[in-house]
Amino acid sequence: MRALFFSSFFLLFFPSVAVLSLDAEDPLVIVVSLRNKIEQISPEELKSIYLKDKKTWEDGTAILPIDLEQTEAQTLFSKSILKKNLREVKTYWVQQIFSARAAPPLVLPGDRQVKEFIASNRGAIGYIHSKSLDDTVKPILIGDKRTLQ
Repeated sequence: MRALFFSSFFLLFFPSVAVLSLDAEDPLVIVVSLRNKIEQISPEELKSIYLKDKKTWEDGTAILPIDLEQTEAQTLFSKSILKKNLREVKTYWVQQIFSARAAPPLVLPGDRQVKEFIASNRGAIGYIHSKSLDDTVKPILIGDKRTLQ
């Protein structure tokens, strides 16, 4: 009952926000800085950002992707957006590091730290649990969908 109420409340007040669902009570939301003009992003562009192929926003600001240091959240994000399991993602980053191409996204321990970093860095993008969403960061839509399964 609580999960249904929360989900309904969330979608009522944030109808255009994309969420990645861990379960009904704990979806993930893609967020950016309030100073970032982006409102919507394609899943392909988000993947490109997190694999460090796309490095700047349209205005030239450097993109700073942030991962949440929680296995369940990382697993869901990796499967939904990167189309890889965590082992494949780790292998990808080992290859990138050894070939001196790129370093993996910054990993922060919790929603609070992710929000603080994103709020103070215009180019940052990350994901947090929807129950942590507040007015310090801006949720964005992924494609034309509110949720990713």
